[in-house]
Amino acid sequence: MSRIAVLYPGGLGAVLGRAIVRAGDTAITCLSGRSEATCARALNSGFVVVPSLEEVVRRSEIVISLVPAAAALETAHRFACSLESVHTEMPPIFVDANSVAPRTKLRVAEILAAKQVPCIDGAFFGPTNELGKNNLLALSGPDTARIAQLLEKAVEVRQLGPSVGQASALKMALTILTKALPALFLEIVCASGTRDQLNSVLEMMRRLYPGIIGFLERTIPTYPVYAERRKCELEEAASWLHEADQSGYMTLSAVKVLRRFQLAALEPSSKWSFDNLLNRIADSQMLHV
Repeated sequence: MSRIAVLYPGGLGAVLGRAIVRAGDTAITCLSGRSEATCARALNSGFVVVPSLEEVVRRSEIVISLVPAAAALETAHRFACSLESVHTEMPPIFVDANSVAPRTKLRVAEILAAKQVPCIDGAFFGPTNELGKNNLLALSGPDTARIAQLLEKAVEVRQLGPSVGQASALKMALTILTKALPALFLEIVCASGTRDQLNSVLEMMRRLYPGIIGFLERTIPTYPVYAERRKCELEEAASWLHEADQSGYMTLSAVKVLRRFQLAALEPSSKWSFDNLLNRIADSQMLHV
């Protein structure tokens, strides 16, 4: 039985915890300073809750970091500090599975290397509200085979190569698609709403582009809750493009659209239906010049 910690049980973290438990392994987390919602998700997902990060270090073989992009470095720092008071011959392997650019993953690896902790670059793909046939975990870095063996009971694993940064580069490329496409769609919604054509546009998209509209129907209703997180992920993707000497014009424009979406201050509820949310977005004139 493997002992796998998740920092922390947000949406995807809770789903991962349930998958770990279903696979017959132990899911571990620490809830110090976490929100009531996170605590409830952890308990409902079957996590073993320990009182501190130090206890996470003592009891885990693998620690998977799953936090908002802006918190990735802080989480790595806090985990590294927790190692100072724990004496163990074999510290857990740290898997940074956050949606951040390769530069950030390399910085995380440096922080942990100073404490002799191996770091693996991880990236989840697919829906964040379930783990199934449409999900995949990409890994890169040293000795990914061991991690893959421990995690493949919970999720399909793809090993990309020996370098930290390979998995995150793949994640950044697909982040541009999966986050900028909704931003482009929001422009369509706002423009169509001003011409009373929104229903016609949706009808035509469902007729001609069922795959795209299906993706948007799953994604857009999450934005009132997760717009800030999606914006930060796109900003990480823009920094990756900058590192690659690319202009990033369209990605940066998508970031601006998501900022305007935040300013519209739509009720952060998980109960939005797709069509109702689109009508509210159209009425808000959030992209009006």
